[in-house]
Amino acid sequence: MQIRDEAADIAESGRGINDYTDSIMQLNRTNKLAASILASAQPLDASLTDVEAVAGDIDDAVVGIQRHAESIDSSARSINASAATILGDVTDINQQANSISTTAGGINADAAGILRTAVAIQRGIRLINDSAARAADVVGVILADARNINTHAVRTAHLARCIDDGLNGGSPC
Repeated sequence: MQIRDEAADIAESGRGINDYTDSIMQLNRTNKLAASILASAQPLDASLTDVEAVAGDIDDAVVGIQRHAESIDSSARSINASAATILGDVTDINQQANSISTTAGGINADAAGILRTAVAIQRGIRLINDSAARAADVVGVILADARNINTHAVRTAHLARCIDDGLNGGSPC
């Protein structure tokens, strides 16, 4: 009876050893796969660094463009205010010219021409203001996209480093 018990214990231990052997074989396959993934991921690190640098450059350029657009918008608003003042002045001149006798008809015609020009300038300034506002909106969208790209590039670089650390025996992030 004791021999049977010993034989049963040996058989049970053998099954455990067999399980451990299977685990070791699976670990070897996993290590080979991890080495392959690491080899495939290594070129990505340089690419991600390049993408990160380009995204930073784009971000800087967009910030510069936005500053210029804001400056243009500010100038256009100032010109618009001046044109509105000019329009008001020209309107006053036109009203005064209408009250002058018929001998001042030539002056009145000149003032009306100035008024038309001022109105045309004011329309042009409104168009410039609208274009500057749209440009500022586009610049804002570009800036947001550039920041998104930069955020994703930084995150991707971080994840690549984590994968690299994990595959090289370090602790993954």
